[in-house]
Amino acid sequence: MGYTHYWSVLVNDPGYQHMWPQLVADTARIIDAVRRAGIAIAGPHGWGLPVLDPGCAISFNGAAEPGLSADTFTLAAPTIDEERPVWTANFCKTNLRPYDVAVAAVLLRARLLSPHALILSSDGTWNKQWKYGRKLPGTRRRGPSARGLITTLFGTIPDADPLTALPSRSWRD
Repeated sequence: MGYTHYWSVLVNDPGYQHMWPQLVADTARIIDAVRRAGIAIAGPHGWGLPVLDPGCAISFNGAAEPGLSADTFTLAAPTIDEERPVWTANFCKTNLRPYDVAVAAVLLRARLLSPHALILSSDGTWNKQWKYGRKLPGTRRRGPSARGLITTLFGTIPDADPLTALPSRSWRD
C-alpha cells in the first residue's frame, strides 16, 4: 500500500490565478532539488520532461522504470469563469515511489501560496510522512521530506497541519 494525495482547487479564484506563474517557477525549483537528491522526475508518462508551462497544468511522474513511477501528478491551471466557483478535484497515488516527495512538496507549496483556493488531504500524516523523508534503500539515511524541502527552498513554513481530515476510508476503496 502506498500514499495517495487528494486535492480540490478553486481554479477560477483570483488568488490562485495570481500565484500560478510563481507556482510553476517554484515547481521547477522543487523538481531540480529532488533530482539533485537522486530522485528521477520525468514527464507525465514517465519519460521526457515535466510539463511546467504557465499556460498549462503542472504535470510529472517518476521515471518509467520499475519502482520509480505510478500515477501522473497533474495540478490544474487556473481558468477564467466569473459566473460561478469552479472546483476541480484530483488525486495521485504515488505508491510511496521516490517521486512522492515532489508531489507532496508541490501540493504544499500551492497550499501555502493560495490557502483558500486549495483543499489538501493525504494518506500520509503531517507530523510523520510529510516531516521525515522516506528511508533510502540500503542505508540508514532518509531522503528529503516535503516539509524540509519547502523550508530549504522557500523559508520557514507554519507548523500547523494544512491537511484536511479524510472521511472514512471506505469511500476511497
